[in-house]
Amino acid sequence: MEEIVGDQDTCIDVVADGVYEGQQTSRNTAVINCQAWRLAFSAEGQQYAAGKGWSGNLLNLVDWLADNYTFKFPRDPVPSWQKQAAKLGSQKSPHAALVHYSPL
Repeated sequence: MEEIVGDQDTCIDVVADGVYEGQQTSRNTAVINCQAWRLAFSAEGQQYAAGKGWSGNLLNLVDWLADNYTFKFPRDPVPSWQKQAAKLGSQKSPHAALVHYSPL
């Protein structure tokens, strides 16, 4: 789990750092924007926006969704994932660690 969290941490860093000078953004904004881009190009996102009275082009839709949609990850999830991974790693038994997620 720690490796997966580390990989996602790196991915968020890459997006937040941007490609060109001046494209840098916060990790929280990067997380929201990644979700907004996916949603803007889906039927679900376009239907949601239309239902809320939005009209415009897809680039504007990305910004609108970022400001108006309730996303699964409203901020950088990595710090909480790191705590979760540490908690799981501290369990002596992998079976005991699973109990935190699924009652057996």
